[in-house]
Amino acid sequence: REKHAEAVTQLVVQNAFAGIDIDYESMTADARGNFSAFVQLLATKLHGAGKKLSVTVHAKSSDADNWRGPAAQDWRAIGAAADTVKIMAYDNHWNGSAAGAIAPLTWLDNIATYAEAMMPAQKVIMGLPWYGYDWQGTSATDLVYNDAIALAQRVGAQVAHDMNGEATFTYSAHTVYFQDASSYSKKIDAILAKHPGIGGFAHWRAGGEDPAIWSDVARLHNSSSSGVAPVTGSFVIAGPTVIAAKAGQPSQVDFAITPINGFSGIADVVVQQIETFPGSMTVTATAREGAPAVLTVTPNANATPGQYRLKIRMTSGTIINESMLTVQLAASVNKRRSARH
Repeated sequence: REKHAEAVTQLVVQNAFAGIDIDYESMTADARGNFSAFVQLLATKLHGAGKKLSVTVHAKSSDADNWRGPAAQDWRAIGAAADTVKIMAYDNHWNGSAAGAIAPLTWLDNIATYAEAMMPAQKVIMGLPWYGYDWQGTSATDLVYNDAIALAQRVGAQVAHDMNGEATFTYSAHTVYFQDASSYSKKIDAILAKHPGIGGFAHWRAGGEDPAIWSDVARLHNSSSSGVAPVTGSFVIAGPTVIAAKAGQPSQVDFAITPINGFSGIADVVVQQIETFPGSMTVTATAREGAPAVLTVTPNANATPGQYRLKIRMTSGTIINESMLTVQLAASVNKRRSARH
């Protein structure tokens, strides 16, 4: 224990790291006392060197969750020693279980409630999924956002969202659950509504996520939630998340600036495509309080009906905020009549 704690500390010091996260998984229950002692020793050594310790733990909602992994992790002892505790709040359904939501909302709430009872709320980092599974029976293969979207398109499946907001679809004898920007937004909003004092969020795994998720990451970074103070003189974007449009017809929507801490600046505005939009888009070049940016979308007359996501990006100095908009495109009246004939 002493040798290992010293080796980890020297690794951090010699590389001038700010600290380290340790993630020791699937230990048996009889390792519990020794693991707590190791965490306490490592924290003492790192803090003595001016460094920080983060500990990643398995998800659980009580100490009665004593299967291999959670049983070895004493959250009260770990939370007292570490600077932050990252909870792997995912795999509620996994390869080997029946198909289902990977991180159901009630389960997340129970985990956060237990964590806050065991340690200071600001040390709690909720780890959320950025991946999915494709189940056939109880056998599942993992996949990421692009995989899931490509698969749904290939098999002609319609992506829906379950009661937890998770994206899901079925094909043949398969059931798929995965994460998109909508499911991520629902998770963070649900957690912060009941646990506003937590330290923040972590994710598994970066690189496979829906690109639109980063709008919410930016929103969290600039918010007063999750223990982070708002940036002085900042702003948030106020606007719809969905707009209905018809092929061949323009539609408009406003995106306003809501100032924080006296912000009175001007923001440059751009619109970006997440899925390729079949038509034209224009947006007001700048926005300020009282003068919103106006987005106009004009689908082509022969545009394919469906959902197309856009991202509004506003920049003012070093402040960058983004908002996602889904264009729900319906066929033109003439096109529907032609289809009936």
